[in-house]
Amino acid sequence: YRHMKQLFLVLIWMSYFGAFGQDTNYTIGSDSIHINPLEQVQKLPGSKAYLEIGLGAGSANFRDFATSPLVYSGSPVSFSLGMKMDKLKKETQFGLNISFGLYSAVVGSSYAQSTTSSLLLFYQHLVQLPRISNNKWDFKVGGQLNATGNYRNNPSLQNNSVGVEMVNTLFASGKVKRDVSRTITKEKKLWFVHWVRNPRTRNLEFQLNVGLMNNSLRNGYAYIDQSSVLNNPKAFGDYKYSWFTGFRMSSALNYTIQLHNKNAVQFSYVWDAYHTGGDANRFEYGSHFLRFTLLFSTK
Repeated sequence: YRHMKQLFLVLIWMSYFGAFGQDTNYTIGSDSIHINPLEQVQKLPGSKAYLEIGLGAGSANFRDFATSPLVYSGSPVSFSLGMKMDKLKKETQFGLNISFGLYSAVVGSSYAQSTTSSLLLFYQHLVQLPRISNNKWDFKVGGQLNATGNYRNNPSLQNNSVGVEMVNTLFASGKVKRDVSRTITKEKKLWFVHWVRNPRTRNLEFQLNVGLMNNSLRNGYAYIDQSSVLNNPKAFGDYKYSWFTGFRMSSALNYTIQLHNKNAVQFSYVWDAYHTGGDANRFEYGSHFLRFTLLFSTK
């Protein structure tokens, strides 16, 4: 985790270098410092492509009814990598997200821990609704394919200590984007420090994904596979793939700031919740993440 933070600080420096230092004027006392201000918001081409690298942290909880009714809670961290192609009338995005953390459940004097890692792969395609879109508002609809795999290790469950499941979902997706760019120069003064805020391209967007089809690969952990006893161990013994079971929803609120070197930075709040369906072996999961993403222009 320490090496991940060091790498991310280097990426931040690469993205910001020569960008944030270009649009601010300072006046301290009688001395004036002028740093190459921009008088107009830079207009990027209609077609944009970005390499996205993100780091996040948040809170999450899960419950596996096949092994215990206890709710396990934790504070995982995440790393994301993806590509985004954004055109005026359509948007394509794909990538992966890796999260991991230590979860715990406490009931009275009993305490249990579970180390959990998740890998999420996704692909989405959205198209614009031109009748209700304009220069300030952009509405898009489409779909997303999402596959999530979990690996959990809980020694207190003994023979059922290792839990593995895969959940994949076909979403119906909708996104609304609002242009909140600063188009005029604004001056501020705090005590003896005077600064100028020059024009900058910014946008605020919200996306909601609602599951149309939810499938899961999972075994009933309450019934231990006997293949190892028969000297023929199977990695996924007694696993069953279930179609149209459970439900999933997710959403993302993004605030994106365009830099003057065609790169961008993004601040996000991401929510995700799902369950696999079933009765005795039902699995539930919910998470809230705050994420910071660097967008490197590839055009």
